[in-house]
Amino acid sequence: MTRKLKSLAIITLCLFALTSISFEAGAQQAQGEQKSAPQVEDSWISNGQSLGPWWKKNSQRFNPTPDPLLYHLEGSLSYTKLSGNVDANVQKYDAALFLRKHFVTSTTVWSSTTNDTALNMKNKTLDVQKYEFNEIIGYDLSDRLTIGGGFMWKQDNSIYLDARDTLFLGASYFFYKDPPFILKLGAYYGYEDNSYMFEDVAKDSNYNKDVLNPPIVWFDDKNVEGGIPDGYDSDGFRLVSNTTLFLNERVMLLHNFDYMGYFKDSKYYHWNTNLTLQVGITKTISFFTRYEINYDKNLLGVQYEKYFNYLKTIPTGGGKTAGDGYDVVWKDTALVAGLQFSL
Repeated sequence: MTRKLKSLAIITLCLFALTSISFEAGAQQAQGEQKSAPQVEDSWISNGQSLGPWWKKNSQRFNPTPDPLLYHLEGSLSYTKLSGNVDANVQKYDAALFLRKHFVTSTTVWSSTTNDTALNMKNKTLDVQKYEFNEIIGYDLSDRLTIGGGFMWKQDNSIYLDARDTLFLGASYFFYKDPPFILKLGAYYGYEDNSYMFEDVAKDSNYNKDVLNPPIVWFDDKNVEGGIPDGYDSDGFRLVSNTTLFLNERVMLLHNFDYMGYFKDSKYYHWNTNLTLQVGITKTISFFTRYEINYDKNLLGVQYEKYFNYLKTIPTGGGKTAGDGYDVVWKDTALVAGLQFSL
């Protein structure tokens, strides 16, 4: 916890410093060069429509630097409903807010995925909830280099993850900075604290103890070395890439990749990637289809795997074992289609 607070304090001080530098730099530039550039409305706040997709570009690509506070809001949704032998409601919502004042840009992203499924003939229900929040503030040192930091939070009950808090600080670089092809890579030092849903694991423990005879204690040190962890924290290295390809005025291809590896133990890491095809219907509405991959190699999953392997050594008759049907899958994939709105 102490290391976490120190990291947060460092990031906060850096961001305050960057904000001050930005205001001074913006004032100096306003008095300096005045080359022709797209103009924005004369107000304190603007969506910067005349600048094009400014939130995908480095702020120093614009000269003079727009003076208003720029904003851009995006939101997407997809919904799937099944009925019959399987009743299911699958909903996914995403929202992103971009704010920019001179050379400082704030990016806030929220994602929510819920899956309520009932297998009627088997009298089983499944309730999966996944939530993510990401905030990053960056300062553009040049038209290619950005320094910044931020905070991420994640919850996923499908892997018993109660909270994953991540602090990070580093830099990103635009290798290709103008349409039709924009590529940005970022490298960050980070600290991550994972806490697991201990009570939900305990419920699984009670269920499995009823199934087995004699009962086997869930994650007992005697059966699984190390027992059940209540959390895991470590500093580490985060690598991020963002790619945008403008195929024409209405069609874009986007690719994102995010990796976090731990210094404490390199066998634990997680990464996610997605590829999106986005087609504009109107100026504010687009259709999209996205393929997502999430890979999460974590301590709790490793302990589960040990326990399942232990159960598979216990015969229950008929060539079966107590561990049949229990497996840990590190990778999740999804194919999503829906609508995106922007302001």
